[in-house]
Amino acid sequence: VASTLLVATLCVGIAGSAFAAPQNAVAAATDNLQQELSALQLMNEAIGPARAKSQARIQQMKAFVAEKGLAAEYKAFSPENGHPPLTFQQAYQAALEQQSLHGKPTGGGEDLATLQREVAATTSMVQEAWKGLNSNLATVHAMSSFLASRGLMDEYVAWSRTYEADRKRAEAATIAKQRSAADAAAKQQADARD
Repeated sequence: VASTLLVATLCVGIAGSAFAAPQNAVAAATDNLQQELSALQLMNEAIGPARAKSQARIQQMKAFVAEKGLAAEYKAFSPENGHPPLTFQQAYQAALEQQSLHGKPTGGGEDLATLQREVAATTSMVQEAWKGLNSNLATVHAMSSFLASRGLMDEYVAWSRTYEADRKRAEAATIAKQRSAADAAAKQQADARD
């Protein structure tokens, strides 16, 4: 019995050491995927606001160009190439570096295959958002170049402050009107129940 117990202990010990390397490799791969997913999420969180701001800038610039009667001139304008945009891969590497400064991300207990699918799907989503942001930034660059070439950049900056203040006032008025209508509807419903 003692020899059987010794043989069983040795077999478990040998089997355990044979499985230790693959388990460590899986753990390392899972940690890497979790780091990649966190970096992609960091990028996505940064892209959203930047894309919204660039879209707002484009709308402002288009309104200014239209107000000045320069839409046809802008359409024919060919801006000089500026700095090449940051590629997705460059931004992704920067996000990975930034993420590594935050330490090891805590995993949600997903298995390797699930994390691989999630990283692939998130990568695809963030790449599309990145393309959209770069497109917006190229448009802002082109419009800025156009305004600068016409000596209108200072005038645009002053105009945009008024434009934005007017837009915010209109938005606040719309929200107040919607709130008032919702309050009136709620009051009517409450009165109807009583």
